[in-house]
Amino acid sequence: MHKIWKIFCRFADINQNQNQMEQKVISEINETIKKLNKAEIKNDALQIFGCCDKLAGIYLESGDVDMAISLYQKAIDVLQQAGAARRGELATALYRQGCLLGNKYYRALPCFKQALDLFTQTNDEEGCALCNYRLGRITLNKSCIGEDFAQEALPYFSSAVEMFTNQKDADSVALSLTYKGLCEINLGQLKEAEEDLENAVALAQQINEPEILDDALYNLARAYYKGEKFFKGQKLLEQAIEINRKSKDFEDLSYMLQTYGEILVSLEKYEQAIEAFKESEHIKRCSGDLRDLPDTILWLGKTYFYMEKLPEALLYFQEEISLRNEAETESLATAYGNAAFVCTKLGYTRDAITQYFNKLKIYGDDDCYAAERTETLCDLAEAHVSNGDNDIAVKIYQRAVDEYKLALKSKQAEDADPLEKINERISELSEKITQMDEDLPKIDVPQILTDDYIAQTLRAMVADVIAKSNEGDGRKSIGFRQKNNAVNFGDDDTFESLGADDIDTAEICINAERLFDVEIPDDISDDITTTGELIAAVKELMEEPEEI
Repeated sequence: MHKIWKIFCRFADINQNQNQMEQKVISEINETIKKLNKAEIKNDALQIFGCCDKLAGIYLESGDVDMAISLYQKAIDVLQQAGAARRGELATALYRQGCLLGNKYYRALPCFKQALDLFTQTNDEEGCALCNYRLGRITLNKSCIGEDFAQEALPYFSSAVEMFTNQKDADSVALSLTYKGLCEINLGQLKEAEEDLENAVALAQQINEPEILDDALYNLARAYYKGEKFFKGQKLLEQAIEINRKSKDFEDLSYMLQTYGEILVSLEKYEQAIEAFKESEHIKRCSGDLRDLPDTILWLGKTYFYMEKLPEALLYFQEEISLRNEAETESLATAYGNAAFVCTKLGYTRDAITQYFNKLKIYGDDDCYAAERTETLCDLAEAHVSNGDNDIAVKIYQRAVDEYKLALKSKQAEDADPLEKINERISELSEKITQMDEDLPKIDVPQILTDDYIAQTLRAMVADVIAKSNEGDGRKSIGFRQKNNAVNFGDDDTFESLGADDIDTAEICINAERLFDVEIPDDISDDITTTGELIAAVKELMEEPEEI
């Protein structure tokens, strides 16, 4: 049996017809395959191309894109062997295969580039125009790797506009102008973008093509939005949305509503913006395409924040965090920062501390985020100040100093003023800590600190920190020895099991240092997880002889 028949026989067998083709279509396939066999025997490249082209069309109608791609590859192989005599057909086959490959960038791009070269050799301006347009589209959105190459795509669209204009192909001119304008928006060339997109809109209206018109209107609205011409952008988007609702292209509609909402926020029309964002959110959830949903949720949070509806804003910021991928370092870090800021506004200080702490973890230890870590550390320190933890805040600010020095060294920052301000804040907080210590009521401390006194004092202190943590009632003090705290846990119970987090554990160690005038090294404090371990560490440090 001939090799080409082996490829297609499974599709021509009525009893195993997976694509549910009608008898007439199957007969057509069988006839075309017979012609293809004869053409191969004669080595007739032109006829082979014609048969493959026809078969590819049939399989495309049935939804079998992979088979259509294979057929064009078969035609390409034969036409390449035929040499210069079949350059035109080879260019066509390459172009059509590139279109079928769609967003498979690294496979489609060589097809279009080779086709463009062949169309140029054969002086086929229509083919050149089509290839330039496709090269522009696939370059603009390298969707398989998530990159945007507007600068590289722009010349392709410029050439396509010129060539389609020469051919008086108004539809293609309008499309090419639309994407040329999109490139210019991405490159910040707003004046050029507005001019190209206004021409695209005028052409689309002239030829009465709603699908082209709504794209042109949408992108022109984006150009106006970027140029802060908000009222113009609003009116255009309202037209585009109306057209799109009739066509029921919900994917495009979700993007239009998103941009429409952003423009309404700029105009302080918050209630309308909320409606637009919620409709965009609904469409995205129903379609199952959640890639851009976090951005919509972010805008809902921001809009409620501008409306001073902080609890609603916090809910959306927290949802955004849950939707973001950990690979989205900067977006996720910003989400944590937004949530922390709203928590601070609402007086949820401990929650704000947790969110800033999470933001720091997202940045990690990468040197390129030294400036961002500095800012976050300063925010975290101030959250601790609001919580009454000045001594913890000082330590965090000291770490911020180190981070900002790294930012200066790596050229992420050039201004040394923030470093001076951080040091000033450290001095200010240190003075407050000293004053607070002096203002503490006098406590009857035995002349000899017995082991039992040390243990009972530390147990009372731990109980106070745990209680305050669980209550979440704001500022803590260290007047533990003035209180009758009931200790209802054992020395072997871990701080974590009692409901303490990393921040509480750090506070426990700092308070122990202040109570007994010792300094617990980091390598020891990191290993302290129970009250018993804390008592043992403090006793050991107090027994060490002072250095002379």
